Amino acid sequence: MHNDLYLKAVLTVIAAALVINVFQTASKPSYAAEPTVMKVTLCDLSGQRCAAMLGNRDGPALHIYGHTF
Repeated sequence: MHNDLYLKAVLTVIAAALVINVFQTASKPSYAAEPTVMKVTLCDLSGQRCAAMLGNRDGPALHIYGHTF
């Protein structure tokens, strides 16, 4: 009987802490990344051959090692 009361008390404290954590994090704005643009280059393992963006009549295209997507 005493263990049941102890378990309920511990679970109540954990639940209360989780609820407080939700309200604290929900009140702050969150950002996935900085508002700047991150440039990425796709290359092979040696770093010698890299992908390039090519413009054509259909718009921009991704050119990777002889293939255009």
